[in-house]
Amino acid sequence: MKKKIILDDQEPHFIFCRGHLRKHEKVFKIQLTTPYVTSDSEMIVLAEDEIRIPELSSLANQFMYKDTIPSHLHIKHMRGTPPFIRFLLMPFIAIEKNPKTGKPEIRLTAKARGITDVQKLEFLGQRCFLTFHHIMNNNFRLVLTKENR
Repeated sequence: MKKKIILDDQEPHFIFCRGHLRKHEKVFKIQLTTPYVTSDSEMIVLAEDEIRIPELSSLANQFMYKDTIPSHLHIKHMRGTPPFIRFLLMPFIAIEKNPKTGKPEIRLTAKARGITDVQKLEFLGQRCFLTFHHIMNNNFRLVLTKENR
């Protein structure tokens, strides 16, 4: 599965996520690439990480996934790797620069970041964060989350 993102340098980059077997265990491989290719027609990989299924299972319990899955799809009825990657893994992948090296690193976050910068606003007298998520096709979701002080 592939997702296009824009980083600080305003250049389009891609996040690839694939499930594969490594030493008889299933892992998810996540790569951040540039849109440019080498002379061998290979994408240039800027960062990569692998997540084992047991590690992901414990992390998935912390994900706030209700913001990212379609309202008609319940998590218990999700079958197969593609929907899992699309709704429960890709939205929680963040790219952050390492403060020491300045190189991008792949991180998993508990809350999906959405497709725009998080907006702060006041709603009914409460400080809130507004995130905008692309669910699938032409379906989007606005999420208001109360700021914890």
